[in-house]
Amino acid sequence: MLHYRILSYGSDYDWGLLVGLISLRDESEIDRQFEKRLNSLEKEEPFADEMSARLMAELDNSRRTGDYAVITPKGKGCITCLASSIKFGLMVLDQEKDGNPVITKAGAVNGRVLEWLSERGEHTLVLTDNECGQLREVLSLVGNGMADLEYQGQVYSAYSIRECMEVLAPLMENGA
Repeated sequence: MLHYRILSYGSDYDWGLLVGLISLRDESEIDRQFEKRLNSLEKEEPFADEMSARLMAELDNSRRTGDYAVITPKGKGCITCLASSIKFGLMVLDQEKDGNPVITKAGAVNGRVLEWLSERGEHTLVLTDNECGQLREVLSLVGNGMADLEYQGQVYSAYSIRECMEVLAPLMENGA
């Protein structure tokens, strides 16, 4: 299940929760954070765990073949040649090992990666209230029972989707 949290830069409490989290809001940030994390890992371990291997195989038909090498449907290459959506999934899995969520933006990656993550564990994605224009995508995952959403201390599940939409309507209107 995915857990979305909407935090506000205007709240001192929320600001404290945002400090130190990595940002995966768009393709360039995903690529930059992925390479930064790769450079901080030991040579033998970059994204070598079982869940990372499953994500690469099931969503991209790729697999690791060496320290930094992968084989994709397009041929052999470096792990940095993976699609940004796969890198996003790998980063979410990696951060979850330390109990850290990632900051993202609704629509930052395709739904396949989000669905895959929601079916294979508990992962928290943080949204900020000033970037909520595409919240309908998040709400559809909530409505499908694949995610829940926390906003201002209240958790909304698939069973309270209507109430959740009413509370978040001003954010969606301001971000559109």
